[in-house]
Amino acid sequence: MKKKIFSTMCVVTAFALLLSGCGGKKNSAKQEFSVDKVEFPVTEDITLKIWTANVNNAVANYSEMGCYKEMTKNTGIKTEFIHPTAGQVAEQFNIMIASKEYPDIIERFGASYQGGYAKGFKDGVIYDLNELIDKYAPNLKGIYDTHPELRMASSSDDGKIYEIPFIRGGGNVKTNRGLVIRKDYLDKFGIAVPETMDDWYNMLTEFKNNGIEYPFASTSSMFQKECFIGAFGINFGYFVEDGKVKYGQYDERYKDYIKTMAKWYSEGLLDSEITINNDSKALDSKVINSGAGAFVASLGGGIGGYLTEFEKTNDGKDLVAAPYPVMNKGDVAYIIQRDNTVISGSGSSITTGSQYPEYAMAFLDYAYSQEGHMLMNFGVEGESYEMVDGYPKFTEYVTKNPDGKSMAKAGSEFARSFTWGTFMQDTRYGEQFYSRPQQQEALKVWSKTVDEASKKAPVIQGKLSPEETAEIATMENEIKTYTDEMYSKWITGKSDVEADFDKYISQLKSLGIERCIEVYQAAHDRYIERYPELSKSIELELSSEFFK
Repeated sequence: MKKKIFSTMCVVTAFALLLSGCGGKKNSAKQEFSVDKVEFPVTEDITLKIWTANVNNAVANYSEMGCYKEMTKNTGIKTEFIHPTAGQVAEQFNIMIASKEYPDIIERFGASYQGGYAKGFKDGVIYDLNELIDKYAPNLKGIYDTHPELRMASSSDDGKIYEIPFIRGGGNVKTNRGLVIRKDYLDKFGIAVPETMDDWYNMLTEFKNNGIEYPFASTSSMFQKECFIGAFGINFGYFVEDGKVKYGQYDERYKDYIKTMAKWYSEGLLDSEITINNDSKALDSKVINSGAGAFVASLGGGIGGYLTEFEKTNDGKDLVAAPYPVMNKGDVAYIIQRDNTVISGSGSSITTGSQYPEYAMAFLDYAYSQEGHMLMNFGVEGESYEMVDGYPKFTEYVTKNPDGKSMAKAGSEFARSFTWGTFMQDTRYGEQFYSRPQQQEALKVWSKTVDEASKKAPVIQGKLSPEETAEIATMENEIKTYTDEMYSKWITGKSDVEADFDKYISQLKSLGIERCIEVYQAAHDRYIERYPELSKSIELELSSEFFK
């Protein structure tokens, strides 16, 4: 694939089947596309309505973001973003769907639609985008033609594509969080960076004995997902081990994990609110204001943000990344945080209620042209970045904001790269956002076993059919409610896992966990049979290949 595919798009052919009413129609009808082309900038008065969460509120509305202002100038297409109220995303989404007043584009559709993308397509809410990509998305199609495995990763097990994807452009934007420790505490107490679970226990005990209020803190969701459970060879929820789908909370090894966490909790090594109440704001306060000793942190807003705060007091506070813990020194950590190249569920779907579906496709594809790529990742040249010897370098407004805004906050006034969206995230963004030595070292530490992990414990591939989703939806809801309840009771000491575990396993069986595992196994097997290349994670440096 030549670079010319990603040159500025002058003419994009597109499709149009203008639908009467806002509710669209069933996708059982054949899709027909009649408009031959769209020339940028368009002469028509077109505004695309886009539903998405306003992740960090750097701007009141994404239409005010520098990248979208410039994209409007370049394409002639205006945007009107619809941001649901924080904490009410699901409720407001359901109201919107029930009204059949669909916007043109919905980001992260499958996360909110009951039954997911496939059900949304079957219900006539969103399009299968395959034909649209082939005919009217030359930039994205160029990527797919060069790397067909990326198209596979964007597809359902029957080959449909329901969203224009969010793509991680390389390794330094795929690993973005992990375990972090106050390095100054380690130095003060003469402790080495821990590797094993025993190392962690001894370190946290030392922190506790020396008066540190929160030896270990985390948001409740991250603590459950990936802090220490990997040392026991399992993960929360569904995962794959030697080709077999398993459910972490329905595994004998889960009991040993819970017993260990309950012991740590009872000894005051874990934040007392770690299972139920901690959100990112609570964690930030415990790290910045209360001196938490160890915690889960992201590379950017976590390590970078905390170090920025620590520098204000200039009293020697420092951070160091720790590897994912193992049971015995020399073991390999198989359960780690590592995003896929194609991030399923974080892109954009085009709805059948759109009056301008052809322009929606052209607009989304523009983000994969060179102009669009630069705008989405770096914002506006001369304001948020400058080209220095061919390298897009963020300005001091972003890196050293005069109003004290974090780099993520200041950068998000101009670009989508600081969160997620419908574009390819550039590693040159990552190089600057993660520019501190502590961040660079964290990338190495957290990524060290990625190859072994992708082979030993790959993520589940494949998507459930609408029928499968409908079959197990109630079972999964009841299973999650029950496992979450017991998880909290056991760790906080309100119940004893040793006494309860056999009864707990029996209850999960009665709730249908084995049928749920069978369904996911079938979906995984179907997908791998169709796309054997995806039996392990895709490791590509797309930013370097296409844009450097």
